[in-house]
Amino acid sequence: MDTGHVAIHDPPASPPPPPAVVVTDTAVDQREFKRRKMSSTTISKTSDESDCILVCDRLPAKYTGAVIGNFTDNKHLKGPWNDNHWRQLPTGQGKYQLQGAPNSDKFYVTAQQDGLYRQGLLMPSMSNGTIHRILKMVLRDIYPGAIGRNIQALTEGLPNFKPEQSINSP
Repeated sequence: MDTGHVAIHDPPASPPPPPAVVVTDTAVDQREFKRRKMSSTTISKTSDESDCILVCDRLPAKYTGAVIGNFTDNKHLKGPWNDNHWRQLPTGQGKYQLQGAPNSDKFYVTAQQDGLYRQGLLMPSMSNGTIHRILKMVLRDIYPGAIGRNIQALTEGLPNFKPEQSINSP
C-alpha cells in the first residue's frame, strides 16, 4: 500500500582517503637504532657538571649513576681518589687509580684521559658483565692493561669478577 510518503536516503559516504604510506629504508632505521644503543652522556638541563652521568643500555637500571664523567675538573668526582695514586700505563694513553671506599667493601675506579675525568663505582654484588661494562666505560682504551695490573685487587674485592671474560664494548 502506497502512503504517498517519499523515502529519502542520504548518498553513501565517500570512503576515507587512503592512509599516507611512508617508505623508509629499514637498513638505515636499524643502523640508527643500533647507534642509539651505544654509550652516551646525559647532561642535566643546568650547566652544572656534577650531574653528568654516563649511561649504557646494557647496564642494569639499578646501577644508573654508577658511572660519572667527562669532567674537566676533578672536584666533581664523588668517590675517593688521590692525586698521589695515579697509575700511568707504559703506553702513555692515560692514567687511572683504583681506590676502596672508606668503611665499605665498594671500589671506585677513576681515570683521566684526554683532559677528562671519569669515575665508576664497583660493588661486590655486581655481576661480572656489569663490572666489566663499568670498567670499560671509565677506562676506555686502557681497560685491558688496567685489568691486567689490578687482577688481584679486583678478584679479591669483587667475587663475581672474572678477568678472562672481558668485553669489547660497553
